[in-house]
Amino acid sequence: MKPTGGRRRADRTPGGPRAGFTLLELTVVIAIISMAMLVAIPRVNNAFLETGMDQFIRSFMVSLRDKRENCLISRKPAYMFVDLYRQQVGFSDQEPGGADKPQGKPAGGTPVPEGLKILDVEFPETGRVANDVVFIRVSEEGYVRQAAIHLEDADFNRVTLFLEPFIASVRRVGGHAGFDT
Repeated sequence: MKPTGGRRRADRTPGGPRAGFTLLELTVVIAIISMAMLVAIPRVNNAFLETGMDQFIRSFMVSLRDKRENCLISRKPAYMFVDLYRQQVGFSDQEPGGADKPQGKPAGGTPVPEGLKILDVEFPETGRVANDVVFIRVSEEGYVRQAAIHLEDADFNRVTLFLEPFIASVRRVGGHAGFDT
């Protein structure tokens, strides 16, 4: 039996039904895939090309934000320590120099990634500390003592992290910056 009403699209080619896609269909599919790649590639690229310094800074910023929130909730201060000997950063609920402070260096810090070094910590009122354990108080209100932490990677790229006392942020500045005196 022959179909009525004209020829079907699949019967246009000699030798049987046509298998494949039209140029328009292929173009639409390629355009959709291109748009998806346009969105996905920068995210994947950033995830794989993030340096040890970027990961450390991101982790540091998140840890400080979380500690500030904990201080606000518990209404108790905390102390961030930067151990320049062991190249570690961490938090303690014990006041440095207090009666219940264990002797020696604070324990439980997170080591900086290999190839990254904390050069020093600078305070606007006392200057730089380059060879000790530095404590930075996070108050019950979530305020942090103003400080600048200087970092350097294996390629001698330097970054300064400014801890802002009254706003819950860490400002990242390229290079070895300090406080204006």
